[in-house]
Amino acid sequence: MDKGRFWSYIDVLGGEINGESVVAFQQALSGLDEAGTREFVATFEEVIRAVDLAAFAGLPVRDASDLPDGELLPLEGTALEFFAGALVAAGERAYQDGLAEPQSVLSRTWRTEDAPLLLEAIDAVCVLRTGDSWDEGADYSVLLNPADDDSQEYWFFPGVNRHIRQKLPWSYDRAREFLSHSIEDSPQWQAWWSAAGRKELRVSINFVGESDVRLRRGRTYLSYNYRADYDRLIGADPLTSRDYAIEDLRSALLFIADKARLGALPPMPEVPVESEPPRVRGFE
Repeated sequence: MDKGRFWSYIDVLGGEINGESVVAFQQALSGLDEAGTREFVATFEEVIRAVDLAAFAGLPVRDASDLPDGELLPLEGTALEFFAGALVAAGERAYQDGLAEPQSVLSRTWRTEDAPLLLEAIDAVCVLRTGDSWDEGADYSVLLNPADDDSQEYWFFPGVNRHIRQKLPWSYDRAREFLSHSIEDSPQWQAWWSAAGRKELRVSINFVGESDVRLRRGRTYLSYNYRADYDRLIGADPLTSRDYAIEDLRSALLFIADKARLGALPPMPEVPVESEPPRVRGFE
């Protein structure tokens, strides 16, 4: 997206991020089609990453949340990251002045505490127009510190979401743990999900909510929440429980394969058969 058009959308914010300005901004941005939305996001990432945080670190910037006679606190940590969003929201002129002369930002009062609303609005439009999340739980720390694309580390995150009264059979948990380590350490599986251009694969087996209707795509990960049937685990023998764990994870992975167009799954690891729960020292 050309910069003039990009800044015209930013100008809808009226120079600052607050509840009302973000609503107007999101409505304006929603008028973009899928291609336009992706172009806006790419330009936003380029613009905000051009902010040299080190140049603003420690500056005693006045914030709208400061007490009238209170001491001005130096920009650092999260406040510094939020300031980057506020600087972009201030518009092209203030943004360019800030990059050229960081001390120029001391001449005005900023509103940084609502900075996350800007990312949330962009993410909502991404979901609306592209069907994909921009970055699930997008935050400035991740945005301003992009992942090292040369990293050779791959991560598989299988989780479980259940009600506190839902007790999972020990053999289900053991199988899930075994599959987690085996898949994460498998070069074949790593190659499978990294074909989508992501280093991480996140799968949540959910016993209390609904399955996601879409695959979530962050900048570094694929994520899917799969609803499994808890009732069938009640009274199941260890072998059956183990097989349910394999079945649930496989079902989630098949959804990811379809939505991300990753092709056939690699072979599922062979999960050992255990006839009795492991003995834990101190709890026999």
